[in-house]
Amino acid sequence: MENNKFKEIENTLLDKAKFRDPVKSIEDAPPCFGIYCIRIKNVDQLIEPCRIALKDRQHDIIYILVSPIIYKNV
Repeated sequence: MENNKFKEIENTLLDKAKFRDPVKSIEDAPPCFGIYCIRIKNVDQLIEPCRIALKDRQHDIIYILVSPIIYKNV
């Protein structure tokens, strides 16, 4: 059961159709808690160590965050 949930989350994070452009202001930030990840549109624009690491991993995710709350008034 736990393995299935992990696979579901992994599939969601790797789904390019769910990619959203970065927020331009705090008002654009999602208003709820959840799992968020930072993806790179063009891995080739990164500095060499990062570019090589992501190509070795065969995906474009550089950071995953589990956020219990979103601070809108920071």
